[in-house]
Amino acid sequence: FFIGEQHEDWVNIPSYKKDWRRYALGAVLTIGAVVFVFYEYSIRYPRSEPEVTRKPPQLNKSEEHFDFLEHAHRAQAEVAPDFSLDEVKVEFEKKWEGKARSLLCSACKIVAHQIGVELDERNATDQPNPASLLNATKEAVLAACQP
Repeated sequence: FFIGEQHEDWVNIPSYKKDWRRYALGAVLTIGAVVFVFYEYSIRYPRSEPEVTRKPPQLNKSEEHFDFLEHAHRAQAEVAPDFSLDEVKVEFEKKWEGKARSLLCSACKIVAHQIGVELDERNATDQPNPASLLNATKEAVLAACQP
């Protein structure tokens, strides 16, 4: 093989064997690009060591439950009605006779929907402790039942 001359068998060699240098160079450049991308990613988003989570100071669990029970009992005492559910059902059936069941079901659905709206407005699901959840629930029920 002389420089500038083609050997007579050069024509019979498949093209993929002729271009192996081009393929090798392409593979090296592709690998270099991938390594560069990973390097840039590791620079931009470094691996952070997992943070040690410190536990908040523990309250005595019995005191915490007792406090919740105290709030719950106070809430029950404040809203204690002068009537029972059975008394209301009997009076409602007397007044509305045959339509009592369908009216009661419709009223329950309307009131339940309104209480749900009021709870959403007061962000009741994100309250930090049970006492504030009770207060938000109480306010929502009172607001829903106001005429």
